Amino acid sequence: ILGINNYSLLENIQIYPNPTVDIVNVNFEKSNTYTISIYNYSGKELKTIKTNKTKQQVSFDSYAAGVYILLIKNSQKQVYKTFKIIKKWKL
Repeated sequence: ILGINNYSLLENIQIYPNPTVDIVNVNFEKSNTYTISIYNYSGKELKTIKTNKTKQQVSFDSYAAGVYILLIKNSQKQVYKTFKIIKKWKL
C-alpha cells in the first residue's frame, strides 16, 4: 500500500506498567536502533534515550504526577509509535 511504512506494521512494542509511579518498561520485539522521547502534555521534550536493546527501562521518578507522551522513533528517525503514559503519585 502506498504511503504506509510497512516496517511499523511488523513489530509489537509492550509498555508496562501504565499507569506507573516510577519506571516504565519498553519491550521491543526485535533488536533495532530506537529513540525514545518523553514529552509533557504541553509538548516540551523532557528526555531522550537512544537504545538498540530489546528491553529498556525509562524512569519517570523525577517527574510530577500527570500525563506524558512517550514517542518512539525508528533508526530512520521516523515516528514509529506513540503512547500516553500516566504517572501516579507515590504513596
